[in-house]
Amino acid sequence: MSKDLKRLTVEELKTYPGLENLTDEQAKEAIDTIETFSIIMFHIHNNQKLKQDGTAKAA
Repeated sequence: MSKDLKRLTVEELKTYPGLENLTDEQAKEAIDTIETFSIIMFHIHNNQKLKQDGTAKAA
């Protein structure tokens, strides 16, 4: 992970409404899931942008 990026902590996650009562283990699993989802969405966005840029250059 880039040193510019900061991973969400268990304590930070538990400050959101509805998540206050998660166990630490549940919070860690949720953070892992959020991180994985974010990486997937980032890659999808980048791939779409590359395709659009490639299409624009070819026209």
